[in-house]
Amino acid sequence: MLPRTSDLCADWPRDGLDPFDVTDRRTQRMMLASRRLTRAWPASEGASPTSDERGAYKAVPMGYTTLSLLEKLAVVHRGRVIAEWPRCPASPSDPARPLQLAVRCQRSTQVRHANDYRGALDLALALSATSALGDEPIMVVDVLTTEPWH
Repeated sequence: MLPRTSDLCADWPRDGLDPFDVTDRRTQRMMLASRRLTRAWPASEGASPTSDERGAYKAVPMGYTTLSLLEKLAVVHRGRVIAEWPRCPASPSDPARPLQLAVRCQRSTQVRHANDYRGALDLALALSATSALGDEPIMVVDVLTTEPWH
C-alpha cells in the first residue's frame, strides 16, 4: 500500500514505487528528509531517476533537515524477513558508515542505526516482532549520501 501523499516528503518520482514495496525485485533507492521518504526508484537509474540528476533535490522541500539518499536492502514484518535486495554494484561502499533502519509509523519514518547489515537486520526483526509497532513494516537501508538541506 503506497503511503498517502501527505506521508511522503515529496510525491516524487511521479511513477515511483511505494518505498516499502516488496514485489519489485530490483534494488531500489529513495530520499529521506524530515523523517519522511520519497517514492522509490530502481537503483540502476542512479542517484536520480531522471536525466536531471538534481530532479530529486528540486522535488523535496527545503527545511532545517538533512537530505539522505537511501538504498533499500530489506523489509521485515512481524518478526520475519519479507524481502531482501543485494546492494547495487555501483553503490558507494564505506564500511565505517552505519546502516539505518527506517520504520514507518503513522505519518513519519523513525530512524535507528546499526553497525552492519546483520546487526541492522537483527534489530529490525526484533523490533518488528513487538506489538509496539502495530502492523508497520520496517525497512533496512544503506545511507549512500547525506547533505544539509536548508
